[in-house]
Amino acid sequence: MAAPLPGVTGIGSVRLSFGGHSRTENVVPYALFGDSNGDLWGAADFADGLNTLELTVFGSRNGKGDILETVRLDFSIGEDTTAPPPVPVADTATTDEDQPVTIDVVANDANTEGFTISPVSNPCGPGPKRPPTSSTRTSRSGPCATPTP
Repeated sequence: MAAPLPGVTGIGSVRLSFGGHSRTENVVPYALFGDSNGDLWGAADFADGLNTLELTVFGSRNGKGDILETVRLDFSIGEDTTAPPPVPVADTATTDEDQPVTIDVVANDANTEGFTISPVSNPCGPGPKRPPTSSTRTSRSGPCATPTP
């Protein structure tokens, strides 16, 4: 059988965790509720909405040894497929006077896929006419930078 994670070698065991249930498997197939010769046991009570399955891959049997990889899979079931809201993180940059600097305003933010970023206010004057994904600013003396194309 194929490895659970392409490129991860030397797998000794895999811990699967979902909704308060956790199981460590030493051989494939790595099954959340175990198996008998490939026949899977048990069932999960998947709730409508967002769910999370986590895999932790260990270098030795029984969840021992080095952690080789950890994967978290967030998924939705049912009609509530609302993605988590975006999480903005403040952007900063430093430049010398009269030198342009480009700031990718979504590069360090989380959960931005499918969301449009647009300015809410600009104390230095009107913002760009289209929602930016990056911004180039040139340092000037005074509190406001002047946007350049």
